[in-house]
Amino acid sequence: MLAVSESVTETIKQIIQSLQIRFLFPAIVLMVLNIQLLSNIVENDSFLITISVVLIILFSYLFSALNGLIIKLAEGYELSHNPIYSIRKIFQTNRYEKLTRKIDTHTKIINEIGAVYNVLDIDDSLTDEERKTIRNEIDKIKNTLQIELNKLREDKNIRFSDKAIFPTDIGNTIAAFEDYPRTRYGMDSVYLWPRMLLILKDKKFLELVQNEKTTMDFLLNLALVSIVISVELILYNHYYLSLYCFIITIIFYYAANAVAIDWGIMVCTAFDLYRDDLRKALHLPEIPKNSLEQEKEQWQKISKFIMFADADEFEGFDYSRQPQSEMDN
Repeated sequence: MLAVSESVTETIKQIIQSLQIRFLFPAIVLMVLNIQLLSNIVENDSFLITISVVLIILFSYLFSALNGLIIKLAEGYELSHNPIYSIRKIFQTNRYEKLTRKIDTHTKIINEIGAVYNVLDIDDSLTDEERKTIRNEIDKIKNTLQIELNKLREDKNIRFSDKAIFPTDIGNTIAAFEDYPRTRYGMDSVYLWPRMLLILKDKKFLELVQNEKTTMDFLLNLALVSIVISVELILYNHYYLSLYCFIITIIFYYAANAVAIDWGIMVCTAFDLYRDDLRKALHLPEIPKNSLEQEKEQWQKISKFIMFADADEFEGFDYSRQPQSEMDN
């Protein structure tokens, strides 16, 4: 009897959790836009209201339960063999390569400008004033190029991962911030992130991360509702209305990608600020000051152990634990 009670309680909790604005509002929109169809089938208004409420709760719960799948669809995981997604991947790859070429070109020009300074210093035909004027003009060009280079690098770091290219903008955005802890600190974010959650909750930082994630979920769910309505309108031969809904889908999707960038920034910030708290929680040894390489090596070891349960990764590993008396305090 107790087990049944706990099961019912857990079910109620999940239903209440699904009734969040990011899941509930898209469900209401979907139901309202389909109410005309139901009104043609069901003549009893009271029954129509009842079934509408039930369907809203059901759709809300489905949005909640399928949240991970919806994100994966937006990333391009589940439709990787679809021809449209294959074309999109080619497009994204070209964007990545074009951005990389621009960065390489700017870097090369900036490096070559340094050689011009040497030429100025040995050119006896120039007066000191002329040399100073030319140097100032070169500095202006170099500073402009450096600003452009920094923007290009930032754009690449936010929008792409060097590890893999995905067919969608959101897929590449998420891959970029998932790859950030690995490139900076040697941490595998996918496996270490769940271990960060309790720390972030204690530090009152988790809510900031969740706010961005919630907004992205909300926009993605609205995009999904828009595409569903667009398909329904095609079935009812309302092609112009279907086109408008498809345009709205695109708007919601790109808005979700913009929020995904903010979500990613918060995730990266969490690793920047609280990775040492995670180290202490995992009872890992102290890292010498100004030793990024040793920190990377330590995180790579623990990441591999968590991922593959490879005991060899702990060979010679100094597993540090606080004395019981200190822990009690």
